[in-house]
Amino acid sequence: MRLSPSLLLFVLLLALPAPVAAVVVQVTLHPASAVVEERVQGPTADSPSGPALVLTLPRSADPAGLRARALTPGLAVTGVSWREVPSPAQARVAELRRRVETARTAFDAATAKAEALAGQAGFWKSLRMDGAPTPEAAGKLAARLAEGLETALSRQAAAQVEREKTGKALELARNELAQAEAEDGMAWEVNLAFNARSERAEAALIYEVANCGWTPAYRVEALPAKGQVALTLEAEIAQSSGRAWDAPLRLATLPPVTRIAPPGLPEWIIQPQPEAAPLPAPRAMKAMGEAAPLAAVAADNAVRADYGAYAVYDLGRRSLEPGRPVRLPVLTHTARAEFTHLVRPSRGPETWLRGALSLDESLDLPQGPAVFLVDGALAGEGAFGLAGREAEVFFGADPLVRCTARTRSTGSGQGGVFSRSQTYRWAWTFELANNRTVPVRARIEEPLPQARDQRIELKLTATPGTTRRENGLAIWELEVPPAARQDVSWDIDLTAPADLRLDLGWRR
Repeated sequence: MRLSPSLLLFVLLLALPAPVAAVVVQVTLHPASAVVEERVQGPTADSPSGPALVLTLPRSADPAGLRARALTPGLAVTGVSWREVPSPAQARVAELRRRVETARTAFDAATAKAEALAGQAGFWKSLRMDGAPTPEAAGKLAARLAEGLETALSRQAAAQVEREKTGKALELARNELAQAEAEDGMAWEVNLAFNARSERAEAALIYEVANCGWTPAYRVEALPAKGQVALTLEAEIAQSSGRAWDAPLRLATLPPVTRIAPPGLPEWIIQPQPEAAPLPAPRAMKAMGEAAPLAAVAADNAVRADYGAYAVYDLGRRSLEPGRPVRLPVLTHTARAEFTHLVRPSRGPETWLRGALSLDESLDLPQGPAVFLVDGALAGEGAFGLAGREAEVFFGADPLVRCTARTRSTGSGQGGVFSRSQTYRWAWTFELANNRTVPVRARIEEPLPQARDQRIELKLTATPGTTRRENGLAIWELEVPPAARQDVSWDIDLTAPADLRLDLGWRR
């Protein structure tokens, strides 16, 4: 009995094993990678290691770190092997190429329309009224010109919006195509060998994927009138696994721990840490303008879980396409804060708004870029991170509160019998002006002179007196009324033997 070609093809298809179905059950994104948990099931096939489930992982996955557990009763995973094979993403690449071509056609059409309407608007602008024979004719011509120009400009604006829209769609399609083509080369074919035969098998997998991760993005707003700082954390997420994810998503604040040997001990160096002052506002505006669009998600905070040295934020179920960055909200937190204007007159007239944060609960927020605001006004951009319940944050210089250091006297001389001593004197007045309509708390800091020889005598005089002197600093804590000025006098007198050669440091 001979089978027809169509019937023969049907029989052959029935003889082929059904493909393995894979479902992502959870994704944990770390700063530069992701840990994917999958459930796979399908028919088993014979292999040199015995009955096995054959599945495919993206090339960016690490098969060496794959952990597998059988879910089918009576089966246990006895071995894992893998090899490189051509990627099955070719169909997706072909579809994306069609999308790019369609988007390019739409963009070209929108560009041509916008340019034609721009020429039409230029025509109406170039018309003149010099040839109108009478005032009445001139009035009618002017009305016609205005109507024609308004219509042309309106259509031109709409065409320009459409051009920008199609241009963004084209750019997005090109980015997705580039990502898919990068994954279109090779993939991993993984064999899960089992201890016994079974027509079908189900297993749970956990593996790490490179070219994925998340970056924190903060919005830190000072609210001095309320004594609060509002913190908003968003996650900029990118995944390049070559597969779409539709699963519960978690964010971990540290990379996954994979080492099996203890790390080496670094040198212990203790030195001052530079303060991170906000950068100029224009850069912050540019950063905000280039940020990925917010996804439409609920405003509730992500559920946080602590795992010893790091924290994990649960964002719930999310759909993430490969090669398409998104920004998702993680948490919003309001912290109590004490605000002061930090003043260092010897370093300049600026006063820096500083907030001392106090949180009700400990937070673990990784370092990341931040936009800083004061009462809704952009102050600048910088870096922000937090570990624990307390933090110190700067919000830039306040232009309405300034401090001028005026030198009253400075000089040196010799005194005593037969000029056996030498003297130096420094005297300043710090003029702190508050041009705000509310009182401000200010903290003036100046370095204390520190003698490194017992023969050097120092006399320090301050009016008003210093609040305290600690850690090499003279500190004044003041409250300046609105639209008022507070003066501080700071005098230093030095006496030393005439034959003692002095290095006066940076204040000469």
